[in-house]
Amino acid sequence: GWLLTDARAQDLSEGIHRSQAYLNLLYPQTSASGRVPDLRKFWTLPADNELDPPIPGDVDEFPAEAAWPQFEMLDPPDESYWVLAPGSMAESRRWGEDRFVQFARHVSRETGWTGIIVGGPKEAPIAERLKQDRSLRLKDWTAVGPIPGLSRVFRRAKFVLANDSGMAHFAAMMGAPTYVAWGAGDPRKTRPVGPTMVQIEVNAVDCWPCEKNTCSISGAETLACIRGVDPDLLWRQVSAGVLKKDTHRSGDVEL
Repeated sequence: GWLLTDARAQDLSEGIHRSQAYLNLLYPQTSASGRVPDLRKFWTLPADNELDPPIPGDVDEFPAEAAWPQFEMLDPPDESYWVLAPGSMAESRRWGEDRFVQFARHVSRETGWTGIIVGGPKEAPIAERLKQDRSLRLKDWTAVGPIPGLSRVFRRAKFVLANDSGMAHFAAMMGAPTYVAWGAGDPRKTRPVGPTMVQIEVNAVDCWPCEKNTCSISGAETLACIRGVDPDLLWRQVSAGVLKKDTHRSGDVEL
């Protein structure tokens, strides 16, 4: 901090979310009010105890159009759809394509919903391969423009499945039910937060969470944390939440 005119100590205590750590930097205890805004005021955060309900924030929806007026907002499909974000910069946070295929097969067979694949140019080859199996009902929307332009697409999706990536954070901020195939990251620090429910699925091996971008373990146990995430189990988690909610919409016969 010696280059800063107003150096501040960063609190990276175990268990504190990274967003809260940034808020603490913006509002140090030495400020006039002496009070630090609580991240829970804005977003839904996981409960301290897994048996307790999540802590809801006050913000119902992020005002994307007002925040990013310079971007053209793409219209979502007219049909029922879900969003698949298969990209991530780090290998320790990338689920295998075969896992995405297995998961998408569940969605297609049990709901008939279309899957919209999103990402940048690096994810375009993945989308090209995934959409080849027409039974999966996947469409390629990668590299269609800047991420803010997908705001409405995320917001109106039945749910979003993503790796631990920027897309997962964007989905949660847009209010989409967000499910994450989680890898080496520490969810206490970097779990996506927003005005929605976020659920992560991880294979918590002994070395987890190492928070490294590459795996230092060789052999069959390489990337065991992310490779061990079961597509069938993850689909059961999604169907228990999203399908139940979809079935019990107001106006449906079954309430």
